[in-house]
Amino acid sequence: MKKIKKFPVLDGNNSWYDTTPYKSQLKSDTLNGNLGFDYVIIGGGFTGISAARRLAELKPKAKIAVFDALKIGQGASGRNSGFMLDIPSTVRSNNFDIKQSKKIVALNRFGIKKLKQLVNQFDINADWQESGQYLGANDADNYAKIDQTAQLLKAMDEPYEILNKKQLTKKLGTDYYSRALHTPGDVLVNPASLIIGLAKSLPNNVKVFENCPLRSMQLNGDKVLKFDGGKILAQTVLFATNAFNEVLHVAKSRLAPMFTYASMTRVLTGKELKSFKDVAAYGLTPAHDAGTTMRLTTDNRILIRNGLRASLTSSNSAQEKAREQHRLSLINRFPHLINVPFEFSWGGNICITLNGQSQFQENKPGVFSVAGMNGTGIVKGTFLGYFMAEKMCGIKSKERDLIEETSQPTWVPPEPLRGLGASARLYFEQRNAGSEV
Repeated sequence: MKKIKKFPVLDGNNSWYDTTPYKSQLKSDTLNGNLGFDYVIIGGGFTGISAARRLAELKPKAKIAVFDALKIGQGASGRNSGFMLDIPSTVRSNNFDIKQSKKIVALNRFGIKKLKQLVNQFDINADWQESGQYLGANDADNYAKIDQTAQLLKAMDEPYEILNKKQLTKKLGTDYYSRALHTPGDVLVNPASLIIGLAKSLPNNVKVFENCPLRSMQLNGDKVLKFDGGKILAQTVLFATNAFNEVLHVAKSRLAPMFTYASMTRVLTGKELKSFKDVAAYGLTPAHDAGTTMRLTTDNRILIRNGLRASLTSSNSAQEKAREQHRLSLINRFPHLINVPFEFSWGGNICITLNGQSQFQENKPGVFSVAGMNGTGIVKGTFLGYFMAEKMCGIKSKERDLIEETSQPTWVPPEPLRGLGASARLYFEQRNAGSEV
C-alpha cells in the first residue's frame, strides 16, 4: 500500500465559504467500515463533481463515491476568485492557432452552459452574474497584453470593448486603471455556493464523503483505498485533486503547484459607496500575470487577490505578508477606503503546467487522472470532468479528441529544482508587475 504523506489544510478564513447559504446544507455520508464501489472519485471539486454527475447519467445503476479530504467548498474549488472564463489565458497568449482557439472557446462555453443549466434546474443560489470581465492595466508598459488580446479576439471574430481611463472610472469606481479590455462572455459566481449546490444535487447513486482524506492505496490489480473510517474496494478510480495529484502518485513531474492569496472587505456603507454610483458588480484581472485581480461583489464588498508562492502549502507569515500587500493594493485603488478593514483573508492552491495543457489520462487500467487547470478550474474542471467520465465509459467524441490532443503537459523538474526555479521566476515577475500589484 502506498502511503499518502501530504494533505490539504485550511488557510485563513474564506469569505465565499463563510458567507454561502449552503454552508451546512450538504448531507454527506459517513464511512464506517469497508465498502465496494464501481467508481471512486478522489476530489470533490468541480472536476470530481462533474465527473460523478456524468457517470451517474451514463451508468444509472452504478455505485459511485466521491471522497474529499475537506468539506465540499472548503478546498481550492471554493477558494478561487469566482471567474468563469469563456476565453481563457491559453487562448489569449496565442498558444494555439485561430481555428483551434475557437474550439477551445467552444469547450469553455460548453462548460458554462452546463453549469447554467444545473444552476437553473436545481435553483442553486451561486450569485450568478453574466457581467463579463475586464482585463485592466495601470501602467502603459502593460498595454501590449491588452492590445495583443484585442488582436486575437478580432481574428476570432469575438466581441470586445477597449475602455480608456475616463470610461473605466465610471465603470469601476476608481481612476486607478488607464486602459482595459472588456469581454462580455465571462460569468462571476460565489464558487463555494456553486460547488456545494452542485454536490447537493448529485443523483441518488452518488455518495459524497467529506472530511475523509485518502491515507494509503493499492492500485495494481484490485484497487484498494484506505481511509480513516475503513477500506474501499473500487473497480475504477479517478484522481481529480488538481495540485495534489502528484502527491497521490498519479502525475509525476508534470505539475507546478502554486499558492495564491485573497482578502475581502466587510460590506461597504452607503457613505463609502458614493464613489461607486451607478457601478454594477464586476470582476477585473490584471494585464500583468503577477498583478492584482479585483472584484466588486453584489453585496458591496471588494475582493483583492495577488501574491504567489511556489508551494503546495502556505505559512502564517506568508499569509500575513499577503494580507499587508492586499491592504496596499486596496488603498492604492480606493484611497477613501483606507479605514475599511478586511473581514476575510485566505489562501488557496492553483496548479500550473509549463505549456498550459492539463493532465487528462488513463494512468493504468482502471486508474484515471485529471489535473492542471492553470487558474481556470471552474469551467475547465467542469468540462474535463464531464468528458473524463465519457472516457471512462469508452465514449468517443470530437470534443474528447480535442481535449486529449491538447492535454499533454510538458515535463517539469523534480523538487527541489522545481521550487527553486519557480520561486526565482515568481520573484522576478512580481517585481516587474510594479503598479499592477
